[in-house]
Amino acid sequence: METAVRRLRHRARVARPREARRGHPRLQRSLRRVLARIGPDFAIGLGDEFKPADEGWGPRPVPVVRGDPAFAGHLAESLILDEFDLTLMNRLEVDHGLTVPLSITCGQPAAWPFKVVPIEVNVVLDPQPTGRRCFALGRAIRRAVEAYPEDLRVVVFGTAACRTSSAASAPG
Repeated sequence: METAVRRLRHRARVARPREARRGHPRLQRSLRRVLARIGPDFAIGLGDEFKPADEGWGPRPVPVVRGDPAFAGHLAESLILDEFDLTLMNRLEVDHGLTVPLSITCGQPAAWPFKVVPIEVNVVLDPQPTGRRCFALGRAIRRAVEAYPEDLRVVVFGTAACRTSSAASAPG
């Protein structure tokens, strides 16, 4: 992992960005437009593949993320039966919240060595899911993984985001 972090730091030095947050407001506007149309607290990717999103500088130069529709369908059904309202996404672009942890874990391969089922949590628009609700989602995901009829090795990457709202507290 240290090697991946060193490479990331080297690339940042070579690129010499003028401002680290340059594309961030554009990203937030884009996310707000998408979430305003869809409005999910939780979304799950059901597709065969997920392309890297353009977050203001063009898509990250990383491989397309391969999905697992059968496992994703099982997770979606199990989570819905566990009373989670999910938005089912057949097409979804994945951002740095997924591709950076993959890069840190796997380096820069020509293709990622495993399939991914992206589950996204609303961290942009209020009201956002509470920590308690997200913890319950994690438990429900575990139950769904344990109930899957195939013997899979599953790794969960949980990434965090800061609240983008100025509200001191969220409902719920």
